[in-house]
Amino acid sequence: MIQALESYPLCKFFLSQYVQKMTDIDMQRDEAFHVSVKRILLIDTHLIREFEALISSSLQALGLSKEELKKSSEFNFECYNPTNLESFFGVLRAAIFLHEKGYTDLKLLKRASCADILCRFHGRWVCLEVKTLTYDRRGGRGLWLGDQVGDKLKDILPSARRQLSKARVDYACPETILAVVVNWLEQSAVLQQEDYQEIVDKLESGTPNLNQLEGLDHIVFITYFGQAYPFSRTQLASS
Repeated sequence: MIQALESYPLCKFFLSQYVQKMTDIDMQRDEAFHVSVKRILLIDTHLIREFEALISSSLQALGLSKEELKKSSEFNFECYNPTNLESFFGVLRAAIFLHEKGYTDLKLLKRASCADILCRFHGRWVCLEVKTLTYDRRGGRGLWLGDQVGDKLKDILPSARRQLSKARVDYACPETILAVVVNWLEQSAVLQQEDYQEIVDKLESGTPNLNQLEGLDHIVFITYFGQAYPFSRTQLASS
């Protein structure tokens, strides 16, 4: 599989050790994940070009070299960890979204229990936490695709709120954003703006006396294919 990376220097730089250390058991497990290195390198080889472009664009957005990005332990893939790999691409997609929407001075925050990215928008500091929806065997079968996203969000929202709350205080950020990267292929292909609006509405009002989006100023859903669906609980700054 390593030969498939030869024409893609950024993918090779970040993924060569990851691929080389995959065992036969890892190869079997890998097929279950949406960002499946095995499938990308052996079957859907056209996707390598897309991941190369994704890494390149995110480096430009973050103002980092590939060496600087790889210094972070969470982006240094020396062993097989598909969940971390999906999260890596999730953070890159979020960085590109911010850059394209006019956010500046993007900085990766490497502190535990804090948000992922600090940036500016029209002179105001903004902190952003990225949560990537990855493969989950537990379920969702029989549920509407949007409800599957909503149920998964209910699991991760408490930690996201804590991380953004801490970043708001530590970095004096008047605004917070939760970026939800939907790596599920079916949801990415089917769900549209109105579907994500319904998810947001349910999270805001679905539980008596508990707004599950409390403390978040903005939420954006970013799909596997790169589409972004932003929403604001106040006035959307990223529109």
